[in-house]
Amino acid sequence: MPEGRPQGKIPGRTMLLLGGGATAAAGLVLGLTLLMGGGPGGDGPAATVTSTQVGRADGLVTVPPVAGLGARAATERLAGLRIPVGAVIRVPSFRRAGTVVRSYPGDGTVLTEGERVTLYVSAGMGG
Repeated sequence: MPEGRPQGKIPGRTMLLLGGGATAAAGLVLGLTLLMGGGPGGDGPAATVTSTQVGRADGLVTVPPVAGLGARAATERLAGLRIPVGAVIRVPSFRRAGTVVRSYPGDGTVLTEGERVTLYVSAGMGG
């Protein structure tokens, strides 16, 4: 057995590199999941929102489902409930360019009057 390093021990520098690599990989997976429409407000298992839950009451409004709609149709659906669109952010996605990937806040979220919704719209795979 060679001298200098106890058997079974991994040097600190190697552990640091392994930990950094694992952290970067986890961040990449999370980022890609969110960009592709998974995670909160994405295409994953959706909560059912009924028509009686979407609408206005006492200065409150519930965000309707808009994922899968074209950007214009989603904006019109929100405008019909007097929900302003704060921003439209283009994101890479497998969805056809111009299609809403998700919104923030997401479907079913109760907002107070005047709160804005951000739409994440597919730029296609080209970015």
